[in-house]
Amino acid sequence: MKKAGTRGKARAEVMLADTKPGIAPALRAIFEHFGGGGSLLRSSRDVYIKVNGVGPEPYVYTDPEVLREAIRYFQACGARTVYVMENCTQANFTRLVFHGAGYLKVCQETGAVPVYLDETAAVPIFLEGLEEFIDISAFVYERLIERRAENLYLSIPKLKTHSMSQVTLSIKNQFGLVHQKSRIADHNYRIHQKFADIYRVIRPDFALIDGLIATNHGHYPTRYNADKCVVPMDLLIGGPDPLATDVVGAALLGFDLAGVKHLDCCRATGIGVSDLESIAIVN
Repeated sequence: MKKAGTRGKARAEVMLADTKPGIAPALRAIFEHFGGGGSLLRSSRDVYIKVNGVGPEPYVYTDPEVLREAIRYFQACGARTVYVMENCTQANFTRLVFHGAGYLKVCQETGAVPVYLDETAAVPIFLEGLEEFIDISAFVYERLIERRAENLYLSIPKLKTHSMSQVTLSIKNQFGLVHQKSRIADHNYRIHQKFADIYRVIRPDFALIDGLIATNHGHYPTRYNADKCVVPMDLLIGGPDPLATDVVGAALLGFDLAGVKHLDCCRATGIGVSDLESIAIVN
């Protein structure tokens, strides 16, 4: 892995920050390395955060304290409104998951606005690779596609493996922008291309991976197997190139680019840096 000293030869940077001294200073160090939160804000000064809130089970969702510190950081940088959005899966109601996972409490304490995407209308979008339409949340379409230039979009996934997609990081995290009926189809060999197609349509401005722990051996570990499946990491991983950030996160989980097909599909589109040798890993 490249270090900061080889930065001049790299086409992308991804930063790792130690959270043992605290989540807030680690998060701040990452954003300040890339110019600070103020430079990321756009004309509306609104921030849209996509967490990985797949469900309320232990070890499977973005840590609420990472979310809290991200909200506070951007508020201190001048954000007008911070929105926290998700569309949960496995027949979960997002509104209930926000309560169970602690996101609602964080929103109430910080003034952020929770957005339950499963309660929003649907808009069809076309996926080039699969050559099919899917339904995406109208809220997302209006704010982050039609008015993309006005708003900051931040993805905060969890450092986690997945039984079907090998890893679930910022690119797969966007599957939560899609309505449920459009997720069921293609849950097979086409799923990786679907993730890559969605990435063509919409991409986060910044990816911040919650690596306080790594969830290994699948995405739904039981409490009984926690000692085998949950690995303390005490870090955050961040960068303005979501593909490069995911490649580094996947490497930490033990996967190379060829082992995670949706990352390789994104590489084929040329959107972002996917070659680990071309990524400067800071810290």
